[in-house]
Amino acid sequence: MNLERKIKDLLQKYNLVVLKGIKLENINSEISKLINKDSRIQYYYENIFSQKRRVIYYDEYLILKEFLKGSNNNKIAILNNNMYINYYPLISSIDKDILKVLIKNDIEDSEVQYYEDVSLDKDIRTYTTIFSSINELDNEYYCIYNEDVDDYNSFDEIEEKYFNLYVEENFSFKKSSNKGYKIFEIVEEEDYLHFLKKISSIKENMYLDISWNKEEIEKKVNILNNIYNLKIELYLKEEKELPKYNEVYNILKKYWSFDSFRELSLYDAEKMEEGVKEVYSLSQENIIKTIINESENAYKSYGRDVFVTAPTGAGKS
Repeated sequence: MNLERKIKDLLQKYNLVVLKGIKLENINSEISKLINKDSRIQYYYENIFSQKRRVIYYDEYLILKEFLKGSNNNKIAILNNNMYINYYPLISSIDKDILKVLIKNDIEDSEVQYYEDVSLDKDIRTYTTIFSSINELDNEYYCIYNEDVDDYNSFDEIEEKYFNLYVEENFSFKKSSNKGYKIFEIVEEEDYLHFLKKISSIKENMYLDISWNKEEIEKKVNILNNIYNLKIELYLKEEKELPKYNEVYNILKKYWSFDSFRELSLYDAEKMEEGVKEVYSLSQENIIKTIINESENAYKSYGRDVFVTAPTGAGKS
């Protein structure tokens, strides 16, 4: 994939190319200069119009969109780094004090007013308009862009089209669990970002155990396999019989006067996502044995989290 060639090809048909999740060495984004409307006009004419700059970053685009609609730069190609899902690398240089506020994610109006009063030149509201969330991970910052930023206004005069940086193809992953590969778990987006950061240093085959956004991540991993010539397979969970812990039966009898555990009727969460209500049976005993087993595994450094939820009256205590 030749990024420079991709940008040149897009500039043949579009006035501007907007980079989302892509950083170029020779182009910087300084959205701190875009605090108020006057500074935005100045920024647009000094940094884009007068320099005939035709490649900008997505955060700049979100702020400057209202100026672009009446200009000759209203035919836009957005080049999206589709290795990312919700969180993208934060490209702009932002004051550390403002970053501390934004990392809180949810900022109340009263807090916005407070920070504006004490900071004077630091318009927090501008940043919360662009970013719906900012997170820090391994000393690097990632952001979720506020895609609704233009809802308050009409931008019918702008023609924009999305292009992915990488080609996504349908791919059938191998699934197994008996090859002795290391297992990397992805249970939330932060895990996936960790995985992306270490991908260039991976030299061995490995398993991915995906429980978050599985279909989307499989597409990304297929791209990574091709780019880095890796062999990443999906981990196939095997139902193994759990050890029998006789002590739990003694506790059950001593404190609750029961000889056996109850069976719980639960909805299948995966089926629910497909719009199908399917009930299956799970015993209290299996839940307890799983918690004990994973706690023991944790001492051996490979235990996994266990999250249990059940309705009132199901006997969680």
